Amino acid sequence: MITILYPTCAAVSWSAALYKIRALRGRPRDHAGCALATSLVALGLIFMVATPVVWGAIDRFTGIVNLSTLLSQGCVVVFGACEQVLLLLWLWPPDRAWRKARTRLLVAGAALVTITVLFAASATTDEQTSDFVVNHAGEPYYACYLAVFVTAFAVSQVEVVRLCRRYRKAVASPWLRRGLSLAGTGAALGLVYCAARYADVVLVRFGLDAASWEVLARLGAGVGAILNTIGWTIPSWGPALGWVGRWRHYRRLYPLWAALYRVTPAIVLDPDSDRRGLRDIRFRLYRRTIEIRDGQLALRPYLDPDVARLATRHATAAGLDGDRLRATVQATQLAVALRAKEAGRSPAQAADPVDHRGTDLAEEIDWLVMVSMAFTSSPVVTTVLDEVP
Repeated sequence: MITILYPTCAAVSWSAALYKIRALRGRPRDHAGCALATSLVALGLIFMVATPVVWGAIDRFTGIVNLSTLLSQGCVVVFGACEQVLLLLWLWPPDRAWRKARTRLLVAGAALVTITVLFAASATTDEQTSDFVVNHAGEPYYACYLAVFVTAFAVSQVEVVRLCRRYRKAVASPWLRRGLSLAGTGAALGLVYCAARYADVVLVRFGLDAASWEVLARLGAGVGAILNTIGWTIPSWGPALGWVGRWRHYRRLYPLWAALYRVTPAIVLDPDSDRRGLRDIRFRLYRRTIEIRDGQLALRPYLDPDVARLATRHATAAGLDGDRLRATVQATQLAVALRAKEAGRSPAQAADPVDHRGTDLAEEIDWLVMVSMAFTSSPVVTTVLDEVP
């Protein structure tokens, strides 16, 4: 497992670190950005150093058996400290944040010194590139080493969970809130790793086999690291996903918009907006939504109540219900009304549209996308158009 999981985690972390380091060019005083980049570099080192082939190479190069365990777990302590510094810099003004961060950095430094001394005292001589912890957890010096390391990391992850929850309530950016939720979840999975390591120290004293829960430690560490990496970086690249979603909605609304524009050109503020590339997609999507609604209003005198009843019957027979049924009925009403307006015919009594208006713009757009997709592809629309003269 670790021969695939650990290099993957390292690659993800270092890719994110490179992305953040490039973003720091020309911003040497962006301390929060530096803390984030350092944490991502440390995270990548954790998993790369712990990969068996790299572990063995480091042992041969330095002549110190199992040095990789100290390097990897030392980076874990650094990673936890950097996460806390990052969150404190986000939460508090710089002076207050650094006062709070100083204590955490001193604790992390003390933990690094302590585990280094205990590692040197343990003096292991047999190389264990994939299951070192499992095989040495029962040795006194290494058990103390492991207890200090795990406690330092567990404390940092509890703080990260707490600070993520606190900061999440104070921010308006949806992508930052999502990132904090993911980072907090990653830290919680880090606590699963800590629990497994505590079990290594305690339960092996009772003759239990530490290998039986080692998979939990590796999955907690690996999946937690990936969630951390995504969480800390998604505020930077997440908005691009929102742009893609808005562009997809914009294009899906086009068939309905084009049909309404054809019979009521006055609804469109700027007919040439589609020729201006992909700029201002948020505004263009908003305008397209408003223009569709204006086109629907212009068709109200041509909405036939008989069409709504006929479309409802066909849609129900096709197994549609809820919003899909209502969207199909509205799409059918609009298709028949468009044909009636072009022909200059209106029903004896106009009907109210079968409609749904969301509580905000996002819901409104989602609804109109459903209507537009039914307008272009629903067999109910085609059937009713054939039946209605």
